[in-house]
Amino acid sequence: MRSRKNQYTITCREVHDRAAAVVQEHVKIEDHGHKCRSSVLLNVLFFAASRISSIFAACRNLADAPSQQAVFDALVGTFPEYDELQKRLNTALVSDLPKALRRRPQTMAIDLTLIPYHGEPQNDPDEICVSCCNFAGKWGRHGRRTFVYAFWGFQPGSTRWVQETYRTRFGIETSYRQMNEARIRTCSRSPLLRLFFFGLAMILRNIWVWFHLTTLSERQGRRLILHLERLRFRDLLLDLQRVVEVALGITQIVAPQPGLPQPLAKP
Repeated sequence: MRSRKNQYTITCREVHDRAAAVVQEHVKIEDHGHKCRSSVLLNVLFFAASRISSIFAACRNLADAPSQQAVFDALVGTFPEYDELQKRLNTALVSDLPKALRRRPQTMAIDLTLIPYHGEPQNDPDEICVSCCNFAGKWGRHGRRTFVYAFWGFQPGSTRWVQETYRTRFGIETSYRQMNEARIRTCSRSPLLRLFFFGLAMILRNIWVWFHLTTLSERQGRRLILHLERLRFRDLLLDLQRVVEVALGITQIVAPQPGLPQPLAKP
């Protein structure tokens, strides 16, 4: 990647090393036996995130990866308690904030995201949240609609201002969509694993933002011009995938399942 004004190059290895450094600095994934070293665990996690797949699928497709159960045991066995893990993830998410954002209070909007799972709760019955509703001709309905907003730490001038300001939260919708592009899929009920997979997706998105701010943007006076077309989030994830494939190899042969019809041999 090159620009007329700025000379820049971002390699797959730089993307991988940056992601590994951020995760290790703040989350601190540890070795768990000779097969589950921290570097191997990170590669399995990055591969699963880049392909929007599960740990099982990543371990199946990577030639030198440990088993799914070994990866789960390594992560759960070395993770801290839930509150401490959440603290570490939050620290990782704010570690690269520009100094300009820290100088004064910022207006923020927050959406609550609940990712359900099937089955009984692992620890707390309140982990399950069920919401049922009928659209009942939603787009053809008539009458007034009611929106409920919550605010804290300030007094808005009017309800109209709150509504109009909240409508500018486009970044939340984009972040949520991109988070789902890098969130490892799982059926596990473990709150630790589910929290970490969510946090890892957000860390990877923050690294994408960091590259744009530090390397791919251009400054015009006091303005910072972003060029998102120079590195799409999907391309950053593909860079991670390429490095992991070189490190652990790819399983090319898929064993046929018993009972399935086999292809006929060519004459």
